[in-house]
Amino acid sequence: MKKITMFMSLLMAFSLTSQVDARKKSKKKKKATTSAKAQAAIKTLQGEFKFGMSKKQVQNLLIKDIKKRYAKIILKTRGDLQKDEQRAKMNKEIANIKSKTVTFNGQTTGWDTSIIDDQYAHKNYESMIPIIDLDKQKFFFFFNDQLYRIFITLPKDQYKGFNFAKFQSVIEGAYGKAEEIFMKGIGGDTELHHLLWKGTSGTELWAMDKTDVYGNFVLIVLDGNRRQKVAESRKDRGVKIPGAGELEVNPMVKVVTAGSGVNTKKKTDKKKKK
Repeated sequence: MKKITMFMSLLMAFSLTSQVDARKKSKKKKKATTSAKAQAAIKTLQGEFKFGMSKKQVQNLLIKDIKKRYAKIILKTRGDLQKDEQRAKMNKEIANIKSKTVTFNGQTTGWDTSIIDDQYAHKNYESMIPIIDLDKQKFFFFFNDQLYRIFITLPKDQYKGFNFAKFQSVIEGAYGKAEEIFMKGIGGDTELHHLLWKGTSGTELWAMDKTDVYGNFVLIVLDGNRRQKVAESRKDRGVKIPGAGELEVNPMVKVVTAGSGVNTKKKTDKKKKK
């Protein structure tokens, strides 16, 4: 979590210079290429978690991190009773790692109408480990018990007042120029779905706008080769993603059910493909 926090601070440092540079850049669309900055970002965001790891291996790394964090807290805590309280909190976090791991086997889950409802499908050997820490959320997605996607929400306060154009300017200052990936939504318009940077060995970094409904910009680090296998398996098995009628359609593009209590106000800065 510390690495992610430090990395988010770095993004903000690029804000002023990137907005100036953005006006100088060519408007011609470019294909994503591997750059040193993009690869460094992927490596930092991915951390110790290697694609292909099993749920058990990921759980063990997460538990190791929790124990390391609480060891420092307990060391600074005075009194046996207070130390025991911290140990109890640690054990609860560890228990949550195991109990909140989800296998998407067709049974309705609380995640089926959430910020990640377009990231998985039921009945396709898919599963997920969620890590919720105040306004920061991190989700590890698996196919056939192999890690292939890490989904990270960015803190709302850090980008308060940003539209996606401004966010794109800042993040491209940090990561380099991205390829803009467009997709046709249920409404018929072809809109910007995500920004794409390519890393080495098939790794990819995406940036998505989920502020209309959920209030967050998000980053996704994934194994592009495994993602393709997931997509092919979903198609072969005829399964659909809970939050969309077609493959990984951004909730900003799809129609939101009336009366759901979700803010359905449409962004005026949504980029359309011409």
